[in-house]
Amino acid sequence: MEQSATNVTFFAAIFIVAISILIIVLPRRLAVLPVMMTVSYLTLGQVIDVGGLHFTWFRLALLVGWIRVLSRREFEGLSFNIIDKAFIVWAAVRSHYVHSQARGVMGSHRKPTRLSL
Repeated sequence: MEQSATNVTFFAAIFIVAISILIIVLPRRLAVLPVMMTVSYLTLGQVIDVGGLHFTWFRLALLVGWIRVLSRREFEGLSFNIIDKAFIVWAAVRSHYVHSQARGVMGSHRKPTRLSL
């Protein structure tokens, strides 16, 4: 079943506002707890539809987290080790593979081939 409209309960809206505030005001070591609460208590059925894109609450909580990291410059001083670099390469290759497979299934620019017997 395809969702084409925003599907949000009042409780979920209040919850995500509170979670967003907690993500921003909590110290760095505790800021992940509201994200974990979002994953635990809100379902994937709670969706905000913006321009045909479906945003679940978890994605919005992650967006608030990234805004916090970028605005406070909490990424400075971080360095990547070999495991981090390997994971980034794996994620990029996997993402490319999944998206290329989705294009093949959803329709491609190639003409269908005709089998003749």
